[in-house]
Amino acid sequence: MAVTHFIEVNSETDKTEKGGVAQSIVDTGDAGKAFTKSADVTATINALKAKGYTVVENNYPENGKFDADSKTNQEYKVLVAVKPVTVNPNDPTPTKDQPIDPNNPTGPKWTPELIKELEDGRKEEVKRTINYVYADGKKAADSVEETKEFKRSATINPVTGKITFGDWSPAQTFEAVTSPEIKNYTPNKATVPASEVTATAEDINETVVYTTKPVTLDPI
Repeated sequence: MAVTHFIEVNSETDKTEKGGVAQSIVDTGDAGKAFTKSADVTATINALKAKGYTVVENNYPENGKFDADSKTNQEYKVLVAVKPVTVNPNDPTPTKDQPIDPNNPTGPKWTPELIKELEDGRKEEVKRTINYVYADGKKAADSVEETKEFKRSATINPVTGKITFGDWSPAQTFEAVTSPEIKNYTPNKATVPASEVTATAEDINETVVYTTKPVTLDPI
């Protein structure tokens, strides 16, 4: 009797067994005769690849034959592992139905939901807006807008679809901005100070208010 087991291991380098991932295939026949279940073994391997597994080791023989020892099973193992796929910060956005693992074209595909989760999670923007107004709220000068973009890598488990994100890119600084001069008016902030922000910071809204300058009258 020949028995082929399909077992998940920790990784390609750590072959510690975690447990079976498919039903074992049992094959029986007379001594010296060829195995008859090779097609079933191949089909099971392909099904596991379709789920996102990577074959780490397969010792099932291509032209296996039954031996003469009827008391001891001929045991074979197909070892598979989950190989996480990394998406770097500047990698292009995946497209719908594109394989998650480029090395496994028959494996799980990117779905619109996964693409959205990936893009929402690996990029972030923080915006600073400086508005210039008069005391009555009317516009005094054009607003100044600036955006800082932050990125991070992502790792997806092709079997479960779970996405894990790395650390954000370093903090960035909005430089100080000098308030524009408006004749006969004084800003309450001569300069909007520099501000360091990280990816998790809230958008910044600054308002510079202009009021009329006091008029000095010459004595008569």
